[in-house]
Amino acid sequence: MQDEKHPFATINGALAAIVAFRGVNVGQRWRIIVRPGVYNEVSITTEPNVDIIGSGSTTQINTILVAQNGPSTIANAVIVSPSGGGVAVDATLIVHDVLWTFASSTAFLLGTGASVLTPIVQIRDSQIQVQGDPGNLASIVGDNGTGLSVFRADNIRFISTGASEPSIVTLVNAVGTSTVDIRNSLLEITPTLAVLPLDTFLYGGRSIVLEPPFDLVWSIENSVHNITNGNPGGALAVSITVVDFESTVVAAATPTQCLVHGCTFNFLAFSDTAVIRSAANLNFAPANFIQLLDNSWLGTTTLTGNPTSSVPSTYVPNALTGAGTVSVVQESVSPSGSLATTGGFQTGVTNVAGPSYPVSDSDTVISWAPTAPATLYLTANVLFTGKWITLFNRGTSTITINAVSGTASGVVVAAGGKGLFLSLDGTTWMVMI
Repeated sequence: MQDEKHPFATINGALAAIVAFRGVNVGQRWRIIVRPGVYNEVSITTEPNVDIIGSGSTTQINTILVAQNGPSTIANAVIVSPSGGGVAVDATLIVHDVLWTFASSTAFLLGTGASVLTPIVQIRDSQIQVQGDPGNLASIVGDNGTGLSVFRADNIRFISTGASEPSIVTLVNAVGTSTVDIRNSLLEITPTLAVLPLDTFLYGGRSIVLEPPFDLVWSIENSVHNITNGNPGGALAVSITVVDFESTVVAAATPTQCLVHGCTFNFLAFSDTAVIRSAANLNFAPANFIQLLDNSWLGTTTLTGNPTSSVPSTYVPNALTGAGTVSVVQESVSPSGSLATTGGFQTGVTNVAGPSYPVSDSDTVISWAPTAPATLYLTANVLFTGKWITLFNRGTSTITINAVSGTASGVVVAAGGKGLFLSLDGTTWMVMI
């Protein structure tokens, strides 16, 4: 120990030496430096305050890691876990600068112990790859008295290939608080079944057992999601759910927040019949605790959500065909307070032919074709405050504006395709010719 000229042959050998040396003094902090090479360890169980630090990409550890004791760190290494080798986390595990490949599993399972524990996973500057089913980054199990579960990821790349029911983070049970915080990351998922199972959730889960007290604090920000159909062009008979929590036990407590903000969701190689859902089956109050704000969506023509706050704020129709009708349900607001949109701004048109017309709240563009002198009446209805009205005279006679107050009153719009803009500041109508 502490003699680089006489290193241990295995990581487990070094762990055993530390445990024997410090005895009950688990507060002592130790670091195991793993030199370049390939280390075949059947399994490694973490020890509190013992960090395992590799030498970069030249250090490969083939093992199943069990994060049973913590806090501990594993870093600067390539880790290969065999089939079924997901990390069981019942303590604090910090992972950084790691390339970690799982043959077939959920990468991190939080809350698998038999007592009240606090599983915490923090990952940064790493790549996590799961090959095969279920192809999940993390599952919060929490079914053995776990009071708090935390999963945080910053600047990671997650790759899931060959999965039939892929998830990024799924919630199975919640007792106490589950905190999920993912930001500045690239998440790439490839479902391979043309007909996906019912529980295909990117975030959240189906049939969650929620027992009071519980709280859900989930935040997904500034991350790119590429969901690529493994059967290109195949339709989804069952939809993919972006984020939702479906409980089998309605708890007395209510969740705090689930925020998806500033993210991109690219659904690639799906047909136009693909349906993407968000909060479509939320069955406990408050129903609007899921908020999807300032995200962009590509590759599907249908998105359903309940409530309105869970419908995407920016939406682009399917890239393969360009088909589909786009409906703006929730506006997207830029940091400066302006309406942010792409593809132009489209409004309805009111066609008028008679001698007079009073402006209503449903009007934006008024297209008028008078054959005799006509009058447009403007009232000071509070509903019109800040409203823009575009008036086009495509007739053969003039239109005179009669406003309750303001510079617009008395203005005459000539025939033959002339027009102007009108707006109310609350009490006064203004005109721009």
